[in-house]
Amino acid sequence: MEQRDQIERYCEYCDRFCSSYVEEREETYNVRGEPITVRSPLRICSECGNVMNDEELDDAILKKAYNEYRRRHGLLMPGEIREIREKYNLSQAAAAKLLGWSPATFVRYESGALQEAAHDELLRRMRDDVEWVRDLYRRNGHRLSALQRRRLEQALNEFREPNIVEEMEEVIGRQNPESDFDPGKLFSVVRLITEKAGKMSKSVFLKHLFYIDFLHLKWHGTPIMGLAYVKNHYGPVPARHGLLLDYLEEAGAIRREEIEQDGEIVGEYVEGLSTERAVPLEEDELETVEYVIDRLRGMNAKRISEFSHEEPAWINTPLKEMIPYSMADTLQIG
Repeated sequence: MEQRDQIERYCEYCDRFCSSYVEEREETYNVRGEPITVRSPLRICSECGNVMNDEELDDAILKKAYNEYRRRHGLLMPGEIREIREKYNLSQAAAAKLLGWSPATFVRYESGALQEAAHDELLRRMRDDVEWVRDLYRRNGHRLSALQRRRLEQALNEFREPNIVEEMEEVIGRQNPESDFDPGKLFSVVRLITEKAGKMSKSVFLKHLFYIDFLHLKWHGTPIMGLAYVKNHYGPVPARHGLLLDYLEEAGAIRREEIEQDGEIVGEYVEGLSTERAVPLEEDELETVEYVIDRLRGMNAKRISEFSHEEPAWINTPLKEMIPYSMADTLQIG
């Protein structure tokens, strides 16, 4: 059904203003040397029946022809190009800068202009290869403003696959429902233990962690590291302490050394190392760590195990069960 306008429009065939209507017709366009026929609404002169100029309809049908060409040749659609750009939190101008294109390129492509095949290939790579975009950012990031860089870095961080240290960190953090795990403080405590007391056996090292967290909880109401602790045969130790030691080693926070006796491995030493992720301790935290180190100084694995067995927190907790933070008030060393 034709739709007549109340306003007359100029018809170049009639060379005067005429009434018109909109009608769907097939039109063929030459797109990069290829005939593309599409069916779309056109403005028709009521007097001569020829197609009249209508900027809005003409633009729509041209975009339809371009989209048909894209479909035939497997090129990205304008909406897909916009999604790729938005995936990286980039404005149209910032995305163009990153790729080294003219500032208006994304504006034209997202508005329906037909992209170059070479540009389409780069856009697909941008969509599919985050590492390629990271490398592109390293090379061209200086072209972006500080705000544009922050937004892109935020997006890239969201796409980054977690490494083994991050995965371990997440597991350790889930062990304790009573407190948030603080890796930075853990790294500082581990290094300080070695600075003040030297390398020590694994068993002694793990007991230091327990006493530091629980004593600070007793004195100040919060732990320093936020680790979970369980009752072990040899005393209180961090939950999944094997994983914790692996985590510290992978993070570069400790060095482990096997203890050999009569040709057999009977244990291991732990030595804290400096790491960039260490977070400086507050004055009260430093006081707690130094107090525990001084209090436990000189104890070997056997002596510290016996010492910890006198703690109500260990005595009153079932074997292999988590020691509640509420037991910190019963700690006997402070």
